Amino acid sequence: MRSMGVEAYEQMRSDEPTITTGPVVDYVQCVTDAIVPHVPPEYADNGWEVTVFDSEAVNAFALPGGKMGVYTGLLRVAENQHQLAR
Repeated sequence: MRSMGVEAYEQMRSDEPTITTGPVVDYVQCVTDAIVPHVPPEYADNGWEVTVFDSEAVNAFALPGGKMGVYTGLLRVAENQHQLAR
């Protein structure tokens, strides 16, 4: 499962535009940094990697292998960090 998650994540990163620096990335990283300590122990050692996808999609995901993605469309509808974290 882990290798499939990593493979799917890398495919998405190559197929979709991403944002790699700036305030949006910093904001998403801050929220995900607050979530990771609450991940069940069997998933906590993944060394989570987060990517911000520049897309209108209102979505976010976590994949086996320690990969998370957040779409900028979700940032437009989440009114605060608490809504983003949910």
